[in-house]
Amino acid sequence: MKIRSVRLANIRSHIRSAVEFVDGFNCIVGGVGEGKSSILFAIHFGLFGSKLGKSYDYLLREDQATGEVHVTFEQAGNTYTILRVLKREKGRIVQDTNQLILYVGDKKLAAGKKSAVDEQLTAITGLDEGLFKEVVWIQQERLKELLNVEPSRRQEILDALFRLSDFQSAWEGLREFEHTYERLKREFERDPDVVGFQSLQSEYAKAHDEMVALQVSLEEIRSSIEKAKLTLQAAEETLKSLEELRDKTEVLRQEESGLQAHIKTIEENLIEIGEKIKKRLNSLDQQKEALTRLQAEERALRNALVEFGFSPDMSVSELEKVREELERQFFSIQASLEGRAKEIQDTAEKLRVIERESECPLCLQPITEEYKEKLVAILQNELKQGEESVERLRVDLATLNKRRVLITQTVPNLFELAIKIKERQRAIEDESKILNDLYDELERKQRAKEDLQTRLFLIKEEIAKFDVEKLDAAKKAREEASKHLIQLNERLKERENTLLKQSKLEAELKERLSRASEKIRGKSRVECIQGVIDDLRSVYKTVTPNLRGEYVQFLTKYVQKVLDDMTEGSDRQYFVNIDETYTPQIREGEYWRDISYASGGERTLLAIAYKIGLGQLIMEARTGHGLDLLILDEPTESLGTEDGSIGRLADAISHLKSVEQIIAVTHSEDFANRAEHLIRVKKEAGKSIIVPER
Repeated sequence: MKIRSVRLANIRSHIRSAVEFVDGFNCIVGGVGEGKSSILFAIHFGLFGSKLGKSYDYLLREDQATGEVHVTFEQAGNTYTILRVLKREKGRIVQDTNQLILYVGDKKLAAGKKSAVDEQLTAITGLDEGLFKEVVWIQQERLKELLNVEPSRRQEILDALFRLSDFQSAWEGLREFEHTYERLKREFERDPDVVGFQSLQSEYAKAHDEMVALQVSLEEIRSSIEKAKLTLQAAEETLKSLEELRDKTEVLRQEESGLQAHIKTIEENLIEIGEKIKKRLNSLDQQKEALTRLQAEERALRNALVEFGFSPDMSVSELEKVREELERQFFSIQASLEGRAKEIQDTAEKLRVIERESECPLCLQPITEEYKEKLVAILQNELKQGEESVERLRVDLATLNKRRVLITQTVPNLFELAIKIKERQRAIEDESKILNDLYDELERKQRAKEDLQTRLFLIKEEIAKFDVEKLDAAKKAREEASKHLIQLNERLKERENTLLKQSKLEAELKERLSRASEKIRGKSRVECIQGVIDDLRSVYKTVTPNLRGEYVQFLTKYVQKVLDDMTEGSDRQYFVNIDETYTPQIREGEYWRDISYASGGERTLLAIAYKIGLGQLIMEARTGHGLDLLILDEPTESLGTEDGSIGRLADAISHLKSVEQIIAVTHSEDFANRAEHLIRVKKEAGKSIIVPER
């Protein structure tokens, strides 16, 4: 992680400030109380939101209700920004989580909950607050803290940072488990079920065998019961069949009496129907004779019509039409005859006029003799033709009148005969229908009689099948089968009660055996776990020194590398050696010296190298990547300008290659002048001002 900028609003003496950082050596310089440390406090609050004391009073400006911090940093090529806000609420200062936001670029990554933001920050950077304060932020007067403590305390602190203390905690925690499982093992070994397990097995096997024998006996009884049920069922079915036959026979006897009475009634009906048929046959013969007489009269009338040229097959309606036509012709010829007679009379009158007056009978003009003769000849010819025509008409009229008179007299008679014939025919049909109905009824009655006689014969056969002795035998067989089934059920109930008791005994023994088996398995598990605990405790006991030795080797290499970088270009070269308590020794020349015998500048140089090397190792162990950021708070404590130690420290820090970004806060101008990026903090009218100088 590398910090790119910090923006402060109402934080201590800063009203609104912005600080930009670059890779390399960044130095914040200013006098006492100018607001340098406020920037570091803001970085800590912006990243983690935690208090350095009991409250946030050290952060929020006294005359303001709210304050905020924006921290922008880079990690693995991405840019992140955290916004945290402080506010006064009910007489105290709290963090306003409603405005808490973590951005990646311009996108919100987490917001609203401190735990969510902290979790994302740790996931991104691998840092938590404790690790940050221990290896990244070297606070004022804590630079040499690790070097000044007792070796055992130093070992305890660094084992915790390297998490080697977890193995010791696990080793001590397993001791309690070891005692617990030893106690459990002794309890198992004294348990009666475990001690008497074989005896319990024998007792259970015996109970199980007895229960199996009872189950076999029960199955045999159940099999006998099933057979007895089948026997009883067959006896009941036989008895039921015979009882049904008895009831059926009673019904058949009643039906037999009814059939006999019915047959007698049908026979009486047959005699009655025969008498009716005889009477109807006589009546039918009389109707047929009367019809024959009427038909003879009709033929006589039609024969008379045939003599006058009429068809014998004409119906009365057709004859009526012929009569009407003859009437019409008669009156037409009569009118024609009267007309011709008048014409003859007129022609004769004309001849008399011509002969008497010699004038035209039409125009009454005189005519010549020649014309008169011609006219007389014409009129005489007309008169002759008229007389001949009249004679023919008279003959036709007489003939027509005979036919007219005959048909006029015959048609009513034929009409009356037709009515009578139809009446007789209808009467014959009615009699025939009645007779046919009687014949049908006679046939039905005869068939019914035959059916009843057949049914009566079958009923008598069915009645003959019933045997009272068989019914008595079936009742006795049913009673014996029922009694046998009751006895078997009583035996079954007795065996089931015995089996239930035996089953409970077997279940109790099985439960005891199961508990005993579980206890034996528990004892085996306890012994197995004891072995695992012993192995783990042995491993935990040996792994801590081994891992500590590995860490010490890497720490020595990292610290030596930092020292080499810091002394590059100088005429002094230091060698470092670190023992198993993480206590360093330095050598310049031929002799090794304890750190307590080093000069102030050497102690500061070694403390910084030690912190950086330790931070690199812890970061690699925890996150997989090295230490990118180092924050130094007043690293020049106890150093003076007279001997040049401050300048040498600044030069050494500027030569560091293993840390990509260093942010140092100092009041020393000599130290600050050697930084690559210088940020000056001034205070004017109680307000801190940021002045970037290079």
